[in-house]
Amino acid sequence: MHIAHAGRAGLSDAALFRYAFEQDMAVVTINAGDFLTLAADCELHPGLIVLRVGGLTADEQWQYLKPIVQLLAADPANKTGLVNEVVEILDPGKFRRYRLP
Repeated sequence: MHIAHAGRAGLSDAALFRYAFEQDMAVVTINAGDFLTLAADCELHPGLIVLRVGGLTADEQWQYLKPIVQLLAADPANKTGLVNEVVEILDPGKFRRYRLP
């Protein structure tokens, strides 16, 4: 869901991060620098998916995100989603996943 569709357009990055955590949602962004800093500076965060490619249409963004969503949905052991994890997507199907902090 885009933040504007949640009626939260204009939130600061920190407020958006808190809102996502409260709503049990990961954050998807192209704003790597700010959100990686937020994730590194907090003890517990909702999870972060960083698209390392900008200027994508909504359909193109989905092509990058779809493999991650499928991977998470197919893993029955994945009870916590992406809490305290980051997924950096470089290309469709090419990503790295790690814990932060």
